[in-house]
Amino acid sequence: MISRIVLLLSAAALLAGCQENSNMYKQSADVSGLDMVPVPVLEENGYELEWQRDMPIKKNEEIKFVFRNPGYFLTLTNKNVILCYNIETGKQHFIRRISRPGLPLTEPSEREGILYTTIGDVLWSIDVESADIGVVSELESPTRSPVVFNSYAAYVIGLDKRISCYSLEDGVLSFQVTADNDSKITTALVNDEYLWFATKQGNIYCSSADEAKRIWAFDATDEIKADMAARGDYIYTASMDTMLYKLNAYTGSLQWKAHLGSPLLSKPVVYDDVILQQTSRNGLCAVKADNGKLLWMVKDGTKFLSRKGDRVFVLCEGGIVKKMSLREQECVGKMKVENLDTALENTIDSRIFLVSKGGRIYCLDAIRTVD
Repeated sequence: MISRIVLLLSAAALLAGCQENSNMYKQSADVSGLDMVPVPVLEENGYELEWQRDMPIKKNEEIKFVFRNPGYFLTLTNKNVILCYNIETGKQHFIRRISRPGLPLTEPSEREGILYTTIGDVLWSIDVESADIGVVSELESPTRSPVVFNSYAAYVIGLDKRISCYSLEDGVLSFQVTADNDSKITTALVNDEYLWFATKQGNIYCSSADEAKRIWAFDATDEIKADMAARGDYIYTASMDTMLYKLNAYTGSLQWKAHLGSPLLSKPVVYDDVILQQTSRNGLCAVKADNGKLLWMVKDGTKFLSRKGDRVFVLCEGGIVKKMSLREQECVGKMKVENLDTALENTIDSRIFLVSKGGRIYCLDAIRTVD
């Protein structure tokens, strides 16, 4: 009881003076004209502008993360402010400071409309619909990694080289797991039955999601820094050994490994037929999901943007957006974008979300493509 009271008092102190909302910012508004690419150029290249919106970014405020769920587009700034916009209309939903500026937050993760982030050794929740902020649990160890979830628990990769499992119902610690060799755990992935995690030594483990019970282990040949991805019965792991691994999620058996010639630092983007993998020196690569065969490589690619039918949209160096054809295995169109700050990796639908250096969000869609 005393520990819980201390936690709540600490939370109150942390949030004191930080309950900023949209009243402390100028309201964002609809804007006319594009500062990145003119509408006629968009249309000539087969895109349409669905909406655009100026964010009320203050002086010396920078965007740290952009992310979305089915209903909203969100940004987190270096001042620990979340700005939230309706995904269909661009209308501002809320602006909320979630902690005092300067306090380190982990990258938010989302489950069923709730965002989760950690500040120090406290796990926080932010309800995207209501903008309410709450304390989930006091952590055994601070973390620098995004928190992962299933329907009943949160899993936190601590600086103590453990993954700690906390009940979402009451915040109580359920159990902890470690790597066999006490290696630093770098990433985790979970569903209601299984917990997968990887280490700095290149180990990949599968454990039970509700107890500290090891099921299988697999060893890559170098560190794993990137988040893992899952689809169907398989998990995909990108390693610093230049290999993209496809493993059976339940047995750990290797299905294939794709040699991409460059250390891999980014999470794979997984579809039923193709895997998109960003590399550190060879740009963005497309790999067939069934056999690991390389389809194409965009050497100057810096980020996957979205996919529509046969087309994959890739952000490239110099602000170039390329359309890559999976069928033709080549670039079939490109467009120059000016004044770009950041962009969203969107796997939910085919829209492209770009953010300018002036803090303007653009929501685009491709209107001419091949299914």
